[in-house]
Formats: sequence, C-alpha cells, structure tokens
Amino acid sequence: MNTVPVKAIVVDDEKPSREVLANYLREYCPEVEVVAACNSLKTASKAISELHPRLVFLDIEMPRGNGFDLLRKYEHHDFRVIFVTAYSQYAIRAFRCSATDYLLKPVMVSELLEAVKKAIRELSDTGYHLQMQALLENLNGGEKENHSLVISDNKGFTLIKTREILFCEAD
Repeated sequence: MNTVPVKAIVVDDEKPSREVLANYLREYCPEVEVVAACNSLKTASKAISELHPRLVFLDIEMPRGNGFDLLRKYEHHDFRVIFVTAYSQYAIRAFRCSATDYLLKPVMVSELLEAVKKAIRELSDTGYHLQMQALLENLNGGEKENHSLVISDNKGFTLIKTREILFCEAD
C-alpha cells in the first residue's frame, strides 16, 4: 500500500547545505517529498503559507533573523520542525520550543533518518497538538515561569509547567 509522502521544506541561506539536505531526503527518505528549498525567512514564510508543509527543516542563523523568528510568525501551525544548523548552542532553546530534533551540520544520514522517523511518528500522534500548544506558548509567552513541556507517558501525553519541575531523570 502506497502512502502519501509528507510534504517538507528546507530552509537554509547556504545553497550547498540546502542542496545536500534535499538530496539526502530524496535518496534516503522516500516518505518525505521536498516541495520547496528556501534561502531566506521571507521565502520560507511564503512557502509555508502556500504549500502547507507538514515538516520544516530549519536553519537557525540566517540573514535578517533566525529560525526562531520564523516560528513566531505562526500562531497556529501543524508542521513539525527539525533544526539543522552548525551551531550547537541553540539546542536547548530549540527543544524548549518543542522541536522534533536538532541536527548539526554536516548532517549524518543515520541521524537524519531517525529525525524523520520521529517527526512522522509525532505527526500521526494524538499528543502533537499539545506539543504545538506548548511550542507557541513557549515562543510567545516571554515569561520563563509560564513555559511548558509535553512529556509522553504510558497513558499518552502530559503537559507540565517547567516551574513545577523539581527533578528529572531519564530511564
């Protein structure tokens, strides 16, 4: 049974980075269709509005703004974000914004495949809308005490205010 590919856009101001990522996606991720490769936040905003992608591969440092600025433009959106950047210092901020993944350049194919699998799983997951709500509140809220995290558990998902977290442990 053939499934409809997930529409994606690639946003990066560097042409070689856009081309490499788009080629990797075409070659290794048949479940993803790259419908646009954007070189600026302005063209990315236009592509998102016109093409309605479900997945956005987003660079952070760009002329006239950054990837976080682009996300702030969309009060409500139904796409997942995978940041692709050469800068590791934005990782914590990206995950606080409920990003699906954070890939460092040069992108390793194995990491890209895992990120795409995770994004597709999140797109089909019922907890997705909770994550998007948390992303928007975290981006627009301004006050750190109002930030939330969406945590998956054995019952589905739970929305937790970060100010209520006393201790975290991964298992």
